[in-house]
Amino acid sequence: MAAMRSSVSGPRTSRDLRAGDIKHGFRILSRLGNDPDRGVFLAAHAQRGDLVVLKNACRASEPDSFERILREHDVLSGLSDPTIRPAVRIHRVREGLRTTEVTLVARFVDASDLSESNEIDAAAVLTAAAGACEGLAHAHEGEIVHGRMDAGHILREPGGGIRIIGFGSAVKAGTRFDAEEAGGGFLAPECHLGGVATGRTDIFGLAAMVWSLLGGSDLESGFEEELDGEGWLVRHRSWRRRIEESSMSPRLAALLVRCLHPDPLRRPASIKAVGDALQRLVPEVACDSSMRIGQSRGSGTGSARAA
Repeated sequence: MAAMRSSVSGPRTSRDLRAGDIKHGFRILSRLGNDPDRGVFLAAHAQRGDLVVLKNACRASEPDSFERILREHDVLSGLSDPTIRPAVRIHRVREGLRTTEVTLVARFVDASDLSESNEIDAAAVLTAAAGACEGLAHAHEGEIVHGRMDAGHILREPGGGIRIIGFGSAVKAGTRFDAEEAGGGFLAPECHLGGVATGRTDIFGLAAMVWSLLGGSDLESGFEEELDGEGWLVRHRSWRRRIEESSMSPRLAALLVRCLHPDPLRRPASIKAVGDALQRLVPEVACDSSMRIGQSRGSGTGSARAA
């Protein structure tokens, strides 16, 4: 009976949900991720057994997660590309006219994200990145900018299929970023400078992801809140040296250097063009026996890691 009560009155926070609880007709199987404050769960339909991902948050105790879930549902409702994981529905719990709790039901994808794929080869990384470009191009056509592209937001299925997740932080193109909300992660400079979101913001994120998986060494980062435009140009010069000294193909290196330029107008005009360029490079890196994940000239071999 206790499990059933959670589907009626709801928990005070998502931390109160436990395996076996029933939530909106779905039985909680396990919490996803290692963060106990993250209200993301693997669940199964109580009658049919269909697997789904549930994202749950209460307005009063988890306002940031609450807003991200609403934003993600709103964004996904307008997107239909097969490379983007869809939301099935959203459930709202109301007290009077006020929504106090939300639960997003998303399709379960039997896949691992690229940050977990230590055995993936360079050609597969570029193929996955090119596939992600297709989904992002669809989002950009709808004036949606993902804003936080990294290896953890690209799922790779056993057969090689790609699904993009993580649209809870997406924004409308033309939105001005709040520099104080940039937080951590290897984000485009305009996120830290209070610039405008465009499709080229995701071009930067995608390029940073490719380097994180293939580069074998970290690009200079940190203290982004202290950098002005000139500071970003200086940092880009250090990135360029590091990338050009790596073992990756010169054409791939040149593409990444361009995509990582601090000035969005100096990046490629569209993410579709980037995807096409990456796809053309797949045969080249597949034949390059000197190119291995996590390897750069003089640095030995490292392991793939997330941006």
